[in-house]
Amino acid sequence: MQLEDMDLELNIYIMQRYVRKSLLDLYVSLMLVLKLLPLVLLMDRLSHLHSYTSPPHSTCTQINLTQGYQRAKRDNPIR
Repeated sequence: MQLEDMDLELNIYIMQRYVRKSLLDLYVSLMLVLKLLPLVLLMDRLSHLHSYTSPPHSTCTQINLTQGYQRAKRDNPIR
């Protein structure tokens, strides 16, 4: 066996290992995404549900402050 043949075999072996590791990493990443996807979708659905059922807090506070200011201005006019 010549040195060039050994070099070629070593390069082929290294490439095979690299490709195998890359495919394994890709598989693990895909499985992780598929396992977490239902959780992400559930969280997204729950966040939309919360926004539909509860009124926006800033608007309610703003309306209450505006009504209170108008009432105070009406009841206590500046003399």
